[in-house]
Amino acid sequence: MTTVTLTINEHRIPLRDDIDVAALTEEIVEAVRGGGNFIHVDDTRGQSFEVLVTPHSRAMITQSEPILDMVPPENGWAQSLELDF
Repeated sequence: MTTVTLTINEHRIPLRDDIDVAALTEEIVEAVRGGGNFIHVDDTRGQSFEVLVTPHSRAMITQSEPILDMVPPENGWAQSLELDF
């Protein structure tokens, strides 16, 4: 499963799985060409955002695959820690 994240300036929005990245990219480009406009995005938690994109905005779309690293460390796995409450 690919994770897609939209970063506008320093604000990161993890996007829904069904996002059309090409269409989102075009919306951002058109907003910049038009001098600025709001674009609509939905995040993975069900929140909706209207994001103002201007020629001064820094926008980045990243796509990544989740990484599961189960290789034991050089010194082996640490022993379990048991706590009594």
